[in-house]
Amino acid sequence: MVAILAMVLYGVIGMVIINRSLLTSMDKLTEGASKFANGDTHHSINIGIPIEIASVAHTFNSMKNKISEQHKTLELMANVDGLTGLLNRRKFDELIAQELISATHNSDSLSVILADIDHFKRFNDTYGHQGGDEALKQVANTLKSSIRDIDKACRYGGEEFIVLLPQCNNKEAMAIAERLRSSIEELTLNLGQNQTSSLTASFGIATYPVSAKKPEQLVNCADQALYKAKNSGRNRVSTIT
Repeated sequence: MVAILAMVLYGVIGMVIINRSLLTSMDKLTEGASKFANGDTHHSINIGIPIEIASVAHTFNSMKNKISEQHKTLELMANVDGLTGLLNRRKFDELIAQELISATHNSDSLSVILADIDHFKRFNDTYGHQGGDEALKQVANTLKSSIRDIDKACRYGGEEFIVLLPQCNNKEAMAIAERLRSSIEELTLNLGQNQTSSLTASFGIATYPVSAKKPEQLVNCADQALYKAKNSGRNRVSTIT
């Protein structure tokens, strides 16, 4: 009789332990799902027992990781120009707003360089769109390799590029733009099939706070300076202060 009671007691204790383990595992699963639903894509669910729930947790973690990777890919596609690998105009608009707030708060300068490849339509007509695309990629690489680590080079659209220069006054921006202009002028473009060519670019500069104090105004001033450089003969740097 005592043995039977002991077996019953052990059985009840075992059931309590299993139920507690089950409830704990279910709580972990619910917590993990809730965190993921609220945007925490780094949280993983660690469950060992029971095996059925552990299997569900493993499947959930795998699904979460795949969704997280897809999210990173989509974010990259939303912010990066597919042809040149530079940041795109959407990301530039976001960055200039952030940098302008920082420059205002810290009483710093902020410069913008707007660049446009000279006679690019004629270049496209001569070498075709593939040649034009290759030229854009090589110009983009030249821009990236010729600016400071804190600067951001972006493709603004078509054959236009824009560079954001934090903590950079107008005189410093002029020197950087001149370096970019010279680097592009000296660039030998490899267009495939033993074809090489060259091109030039014109540059317009605007600086906060001397040129303008709002993002769109700063870009407009850089565009006016670029227009001035184009009208002055191209392959040169101009600024508006």
